[in-house]
Amino acid sequence: MKRPLRRRFALAALLLVTPLVGACGFNYQTDEVYQPATGTDNRTGQVYILNAMVVTVGGKQGTFAGTLVNENQTRADKLVGITGPSIQGSTTPVPLPPNQAVNLADSGQITISGPDIKAGYMVPMTFEFANGQSTQMDVPVVSRTGAYANVPLPGSGGPSMTPLSSASASSSASPSSSSSPSPSASPSASASSQ
Repeated sequence: MKRPLRRRFALAALLLVTPLVGACGFNYQTDEVYQPATGTDNRTGQVYILNAMVVTVGGKQGTFAGTLVNENQTRADKLVGITGPSIQGSTTPVPLPPNQAVNLADSGQITISGPDIKAGYMVPMTFEFANGQSTQMDVPVVSRTGAYANVPLPGSGGPSMTPLSSASASSSASPSSSSSPSPSASPSASASSQ
């Protein structure tokens, strides 16, 4: 008679443990898309924003370092503004040729200023494009050290452009990596900080 009782206890224990074991593996970080980079990505519109971050020296002002990819094969676009509740961005438009990636980490073209530009903060930003796209995302602020030591100080240079076929390989690279300009790259004026 002891054997059936043991089986009943084993069956009851198994029934109690099954929901706990069955829940393992759901909603864990390994089930989510993982991006092994400091910056943030947004691929929801015609213009992708990749490895977006603000690099600062001492706070209050920094350089936007990221890559903008115009996915349209035939029509050019422009970044016309960056806004946020606690920031101001430079207002000089950034041309985005069709099927091109513009690496702003090399140019120092876009200056961001505001009280929340401090290393370690996440800054809400809205990117406005000429095509009507408005992309909101939280962008991390990092210090201009280590891998980011070569990011230009605010307001220097112009954008470098790479063909879209090599943009996906360079989008995960650190912002200090350089890319070669394509023949369609046109010089642009330096942005002025506000």
